[in-house]
Amino acid sequence: MIGFDSDISSLKATLNVCKYAVGERINVIYGLISEQSLQTTTLEEAFVQTRQTLHASGATGELGTATYANLDTVAKDTPIYAIDDLFSGELVPDNVLIKCDIKGAELFAMRGAKNFLLKHQPAMLISVHPDILPVFNCSVEGVRAFLTEIGYLISVIDIDHEEHWWCMPEE
Repeated sequence: MIGFDSDISSLKATLNVCKYAVGERINVIYGLISEQSLQTTTLEEAFVQTRQTLHASGATGELGTATYANLDTVAKDTPIYAIDDLFSGELVPDNVLIKCDIKGAELFAMRGAKNFLLKHQPAMLISVHPDILPVFNCSVEGVRAFLTEIGYLISVIDIDHEEHWWCMPEE
């Protein structure tokens, strides 16, 4: 499993919880997912950079230390990656689930993962944020149209302050 987060304290909290699991079940990457990478790096390099950043930060992951960051509020030195760039040339397991909750930047992430989605056809659980999408000049209809265009069936499984979508490739 790979977890991405733009908050270093949240990554440390994730590692704190997962340290009780048997075996190495999670790798984490510090940064945001978007349509285009702002730096060229491999998946392994992103893991190494994250470990270095975690170590240098002194983050504990303690309750109350996490902060919110998104593409519109992120610090300038936060890495930004596209899934297609990170996973080009990487071996990918057969069973992949993408869980995406990135507060309005969903379409950017999906566009930056288009080749990955077409090739590997993972199941996806996406939280779509109708109220925040306009900040990024996007809409629910735009996210739906993109996923439908690349062959995904979308089921809305719940709606609260956001829409929760279960997305599966067409058979």
